[in-house]
Amino acid sequence: MPMSISEEKLVRPVRNNFRDCLYRKVTNLEADKVKKQCFLKILFIKIKNCFFALKGSKEGVNSMINKPSRAAARIKRHKRIRNKVSGTAQQPRLAVFRSNKHIYAQIIDDVAQHTLCAASTMEADIASKVKFTSTVEAAKVVGEAIAKKALDKGIKEVVFDRGGFVYHGKIQALADAAREAGLQF
Repeated sequence: MPMSISEEKLVRPVRNNFRDCLYRKVTNLEADKVKKQCFLKILFIKIKNCFFALKGSKEGVNSMINKPSRAAARIKRHKRIRNKVSGTAQQPRLAVFRSNKHIYAQIIDDVAQHTLCAASTMEADIASKVKFTSTVEAAKVVGEAIAKKALDKGIKEVVFDRGGFVYHGKIQALADAAREAGLQF
């Protein structure tokens, strides 16, 4: 059934209509057909994305490249370090952890799975020596304290485990202070 010119209108193709990329004159019936096809294509893509999201695949059309969180990246680095660094009774591991408020250090025998000594800014005597517990100066005090405790127990050599943190700032200050206090690594 022919349509009059008054029923014709300029229709812009809906997104994801892969065959029609240009503006063209279509009748109302053709416009409805194009819209229905586009709706079905969009619905198919959404169903496909939901399936791939449930499956855990990154093949979905709207999947994005997600950057891992900084904490997850640090844990991944720490696992790589721990594959190479291990403490023994003769040469235990000096493990360092840094949070936003405090810094912690432990000397660990990995064979016996035993912590030999520990120091942190949570301890009253260390916290009383510094104004803030999250500074480089606090890390130096913790380094000196862990070295003193280790030397009292007869530990002279350790292997340093930076815990996935960059060897810079607080971590470096703790390591340097422990070296100056007598630990060898």
